[in-house]
Amino acid sequence: AGAARDALADLLALIGPVLADADGSDPISYPAGAVVAGPVSAWRYVWPRDASFAAAALSAVGLDDEALTVLEHLAALQGVDGGFEARYTAAGTVPDDRPAQLDGTGWVMWAAGRVLGAARPDADRVDAARPDADRVDGRLGVCLRRCASRLLKLTDGPHRLPPVSPDYWEVAEGRLTLDTAMSALLGLEAAARLVAAGLDLGA
Repeated sequence: AGAARDALADLLALIGPVLADADGSDPISYPAGAVVAGPVSAWRYVWPRDASFAAAALSAVGLDDEALTVLEHLAALQGVDGGFEARYTAAGTVPDDRPAQLDGTGWVMWAAGRVLGAARPDADRVDAARPDADRVDGRLGVCLRRCASRLLKLTDGPHRLPPVSPDYWEVAEGRLTLDTAMSALLGLEAAARLVAAGLDLGA
């Protein structure tokens, strides 16, 4: 329990914080929902994969509004094709020329599925009601429809597998990695659950 409390405190401290840089420069404010991987310069970036896991973790402990805010921030970073860059600065810009990664789309969809329908130990309590489909659609509908469309296109080949892409190692890959395939599968499964819960994904 203590480890869980400490982990949650760390996570909340990394979401939309105001932190001084490691060199002692003036603090900077991050947009609401921006989850940086760490408070120091080398890790002060928002990775869509990491932020999606943060949203799922927040939802698991009943912080659904905070989880939706994290996903809203990712939605604001999403490309019109439904894809995401490998990482972003806390302010939302692309820091370098590393190639985009396909896994972000699946992870964002998966996290939204966790927010809308994940079971929690307190799920039988009246005050533990999950966000409904209309609320999720109002805040994330465009993003999730783009995700669904992209995931279907990525898996539209004869083998139903996504194409080769860099993953969390962020190096060039010569063959499909487990992370890329797994994130696409989890995203598609989440999309099916979201539709069953009443969300219109348009696909």
